[in-house]
Amino acid sequence: MVLRQMVSTNKKENSIQISKPNNDKNFNLLLSGKHDSILNFPLLNQIFEFLQRDLSKILKNFLNCDTSVGLNENKNIEFETATNAIQYPSMIGVIEVENSEDSNKALIIFENQFIYTILDILLGGGDYNFKLKVHARPFTQIENGVLKDFIKIMLDSINHSFGKVSSVQFKFKRLETGPNSILITNPKEYCKLLTMKINPLNREGGFVKLLMPYSTLSPYKTELSKTSLKSRDLKEREKWFQYFENTVNNSKLNIKVQHTEKIHSLKDLSNVAVGSTIILNRMNNENWDLVVNDFKVSNCKLGQINNRIAVEVLDQIDASKFLD
Repeated sequence: MVLRQMVSTNKKENSIQISKPNNDKNFNLLLSGKHDSILNFPLLNQIFEFLQRDLSKILKNFLNCDTSVGLNENKNIEFETATNAIQYPSMIGVIEVENSEDSNKALIIFENQFIYTILDILLGGGDYNFKLKVHARPFTQIENGVLKDFIKIMLDSINHSFGKVSSVQFKFKRLETGPNSILITNPKEYCKLLTMKINPLNREGGFVKLLMPYSTLSPYKTELSKTSLKSRDLKEREKWFQYFENTVNNSKLNIKVQHTEKIHSLKDLSNVAVGSTIILNRMNNENWDLVVNDFKVSNCKLGQINNRIAVEVLDQIDASKFLD
């Protein structure tokens, strides 16, 4: 599809007017859907759920108060659009993928109101239930040090969540206090933006954002595009899978091997005696039927193993092809 601007000339004014393309909502939806399909890593949503639960536990101990973490927003966005929304003063943690030759980076962005809430808690402020007044001033060295510790705590939780399903691991690079020095990718690069609402008990909550360019995640596309989790992650569902395994193992099936079936009248059967011959519908050297719960599921061949009668399954068991 090609978009063209319409050019028209005005002889009276001796000028050229350029009319903008129509604002076609359907076309915008088409573009949005294209980006969503290209930038779709199914396991990222699972990782973010892990992060939500893990961060709630970690922050409860770190802040010494009950803290709730909610997933407020999860979307694809251009890097430039996301960073233009950052207010000053701000606190931005730059993190990068470990053992990456390209030093692929991501950002942890703190809403400025939330920064002062965290500083007040960690520097010994009293309990209150009102909104702090935010001053537009640079952060002190002590405040920078406190926020670095907080970012590293969050980074541990991010790595723990990613480690459940992927080999992606991040390390702390530097701390920035403004959006002018965080150009870690092309401004038009699409990123995954996760916004979390963090609410310490009896304190003014705020937002923390995780901004991850897709160029950073693309080397791990195979891992993050899977639709199922790795076996090590199944440990979190150990009880369910143990129950499922026990149920399957203890299920009872009625399995029988039959050579043929033929309908006889009662009159014919009444004449059967020792030495009588019954004509079947199948030759003796033809395959037998493997029947499970009264449904034929495969063909088989009669044989023996260790002096016991056995059958060899001759094709893949697929009940659907035998059912009417």
